[in-house]
Amino acid sequence: MSNGGFPDIFPGLPSIRGQRLVDVGCGEGVQLRLFAGEGAHATGLDCSAEMIELARAGEQVADETYVEGYAEDMPFEDGEFDVVVFYNSLHHVQVEKQATALAEAARVARPGGLVYLSEPLTRGPHYELIKPVDDETYVRRRAYEAIMESAQADLEQEDELTYDRIAQYPDYEAFRDRLIRILPDTRAVFAEMDADLRATFERLGKKRADGYEFVQPNRVNLLRRR
Repeated sequence: MSNGGFPDIFPGLPSIRGQRLVDVGCGEGVQLRLFAGEGAHATGLDCSAEMIELARAGEQVADETYVEGYAEDMPFEDGEFDVVVFYNSLHHVQVEKQATALAEAARVARPGGLVYLSEPLTRGPHYELIKPVDDETYVRRRAYEAIMESAQADLEQEDELTYDRIAQYPDYEAFRDRLIRILPDTRAVFAEMDADLRATFERLGKKRADGYEFVQPNRVNLLRRR
């Protein structure tokens, strides 16, 4: 979870009011509800039936909808969206399918439409917290390489910027439970390393009245459909 207003969470994203937007890898729908609150006609896509169920169970903000499906095979028509968002999700696509996912993003975006990608960098307290549980160094690097090669997918680079995202957790248990919910395979790692991970959480987190904050540097790439 990130704090701050909409421009702080999605830097570089132009006005989406009235725009048809799809959030690829929407998870529980946290970001999608923000998009809907900004006036977008928002659709969430996720490959996890459990996440789609959780998203649909959340409070409805506007006319947002949720669809189960894969980034590399989106169940949408050509040119259906004005904006395609990958918010911390491209690196979760299988490495060999990341280029296909970007090609799909180009396909479902209208000509001149925007593809917005926010990806975590391999540095910062939040990265160091998660690395012992789920080391994403390789997949994050490959995701960036796929973005850089995306000219082959009818996309052109418009801008790139970096910013600090703030991840917040009420306590260690909330961090652990959230990661296990997203990545069930990490349950065994937490069971084995619980004491060490709890100590790392306390060491790296900045204590606030409502929990702990962890800085996570992110990179944003803005791509435009030709």
